[in-house]
Amino acid sequence: MKLVETVNLMCSRDFKERFIAEYVQLVIRLSKLDAALNNPSAARFEIDDIARDLMLKQRDAMESYKVCLEKRADILGIDLNNYNR
Repeated sequence: MKLVETVNLMCSRDFKERFIAEYVQLVIRLSKLDAALNNPSAARFEIDDIARDLMLKQRDAMESYKVCLEKRADILGIDLNNYNR
């Protein structure tokens, strides 16, 4: 799924659909961040040591956020299995 494909879910009146959109967007962004970290030469910008350190911290925060969303989804009965890359 692409970010643009989450728009309808994000605009839904159903909080569970908005929740799924939030999760999918996070997974997409985390995947792109990991790709940039794993292959800096493919990034569209220069990744120096300071930027890399900040990106690693950002990835850690995003991973923690993802775990929180997954735990909340479990409590709320929202199935995220089809949305996790």
